Amino acid sequence: MATINTHGYKMVGLEEASKSTDNYAKGSGCRDDIYYDQDTGEVWTRFFAGENEWCEYRDDAIIKVGATARHVSAQAIADMVAYELEMMARYA
Repeated sequence: MATINTHGYKMVGLEEASKSTDNYAKGSGCRDDIYYDQDTGEVWTRFFAGENEWCEYRDDAIIKVGATARHVSAQAIADMVAYELEMMARYA
């Protein structure tokens, strides 16, 4: 297993999040949204079967870092998390 560069951030669950992403049929509307909890470092995904489905967390520590209809590697998810955190810090 290759080492994942977390860019200095605590990230828990990257491999599990990556395994839960999938390649969905084009036009199906299916996707996996990827989330990160800034307090715990937890990373997870939620599957949605349609474009009119979504989830809202009422916790400012939880951020959505992306959405995908394709399989995403653990490293790509770590990169997405780091990018979002850096953008939040830059424009805070």
